[in-house]
Amino acid sequence: MLHDGQEIARRCVAMATGATVTDVEGGDLRLSPGSICVHGDTPGAVEIARSVRRALAEAGVTLAPFAP
Repeated sequence: MLHDGQEIARRCVAMATGATVTDVEGGDLRLSPGSICVHGDTPGAVEIARSVRRALAEAGVTLAPFAP
C-alpha cells in the first residue's frame, strides 16, 4: 500500500494517460482504469485525493463525477 501522495498522484496520472506503472515485482503494467478511488480510511486520504486531482488536472485529464 502506498502512502506518499506525490507517488500516488504520479501513478494515477500514468494510469490515466496510458503510461506504465511498476508492479510489486518490478515489471511494467499498462492499465486503463475507468475510475480512480482513494479510500477514505487511508491516513491522509483528503490530502492524497487533493494531490491526485491536482496532478490529473495538470496533466490534462478530464475529471468528471460518477453521477450527474
